[in-house]
Amino acid sequence: MSGIKVFSLFCIIGFILIFYENNKNTAPLLAPTTGKTSEFEDAVPSAESDFVNTITRFAAAYRAVGSDLSKGAQRPARASALCTQFSGDIRNWIGTLTTLSSNNEGKGVIEITIGPNITLGTWNNSLSDIMDHTLIDPSSRVYARAVALQTGIPVRFSGTLIKGGVDCFREESLTQAGAMTRPTWLMRFTDIGGTDERN
Repeated sequence: MSGIKVFSLFCIIGFILIFYENNKNTAPLLAPTTGKTSEFEDAVPSAESDFVNTITRFAAAYRAVGSDLSKGAQRPARASALCTQFSGDIRNWIGTLTTLSSNNEGKGVIEITIGPNITLGTWNNSLSDIMDHTLIDPSSRVYARAVALQTGIPVRFSGTLIKGGVDCFREESLTQAGAMTRPTWLMRFTDIGGTDERN
């Protein structure tokens, strides 16, 4: 393959990835900016509300600034705030279950929305997950509990965010704009169930 063809192929792939990031579907929302709804006002942990507020605040700042340099400065600032405020341990958080599926090996794929364009979840393929181990093992208790659920319902869940990367915790977006305005944070789930349960 000639050098021109190789270059053209990489350009096409790049455009596809950028198009994907800019056209992600907005998942159903459980919580507004405060991370709470009237239905779950007393149930949403304060740590979850603080997490949602921090992400939302920096998303707004990212959109508000003009230059690319100023936008780029928001990402390390957010990472510093997250590292200062959060350990990564999640206990009895509440969100809307938006993805409940499996990969080609039968391992569980889960995504949960906890605020406006804020998602916590697993990878959806084994290659991406090779170092993170977020996919749900079919023999695990989490898998057994997850199969009884359905998308679109509020759930209570526990686990840990994965430490590392430029965002303090691992985030799977392909572009800076996606990471700042529609982040999906990688998580290892240790439990999941209905909102009437505490794990």
